[in-house]
Amino acid sequence: MPTEVVIRYLKGNTGRNKLKLQIALQCAPVIKGIKASNAIGIPTKDRILLLELLSRTGISCTCLYESEEKCIFLLFRQDLLDSLLRKEKIIGFLMQYGYTEQGCGAMLTRLSIRLQNYYYRKHEFPHEMGVFLEYPVEDVKAFIENNGKNSLFTGYWKVYQNPQNARSLFHLYDKAKEEAVVAILNGKALYEIMNYT
Repeated sequence: MPTEVVIRYLKGNTGRNKLKLQIALQCAPVIKGIKASNAIGIPTKDRILLLELLSRTGISCTCLYESEEKCIFLLFRQDLLDSLLRKEKIIGFLMQYGYTEQGCGAMLTRLSIRLQNYYYRKHEFPHEMGVFLEYPVEDVKAFIENNGKNSLFTGYWKVYQNPQNARSLFHLYDKAKEEAVVAILNGKALYEIMNYT
């Protein structure tokens, strides 16, 4: 899809349509049902609009951080995220970062606290957030151990292990993004372009 088409759309549309396009660009794998969650940063003034746009989609969201200027939301498929956060290797990894209570809600609360501490108190960024975004736990661990360096390549995350699997996923995510963006450019609502496999 040509960049100029997207730019023309952005110039000629309201905040509502711009936010729809941003959601499609950043969260298409969740919209299309092939990924548990994605994070999205939006202006604080648009938080109610985000909730309106997500109505009728079946996608849940939680605000992980909010300031006067911006909010960071996690958009997620509840059942997929629940399943992800019940995996033993994920639970074991997250326990190292103080996630002592199990369950999606408790873990998201802990993630939000850690992200707020990063922004407000200048603590270290909670890189474990990667597992909430369904990055392979091995890649999240390697990212932390290598301080973000020495990856094999970078796509939706920095890949340290299993590059073939990562490339396949990146291809799926790119395809979902293209389908979602084309649908939004053609005037579809988010709930009209949902897939759930």
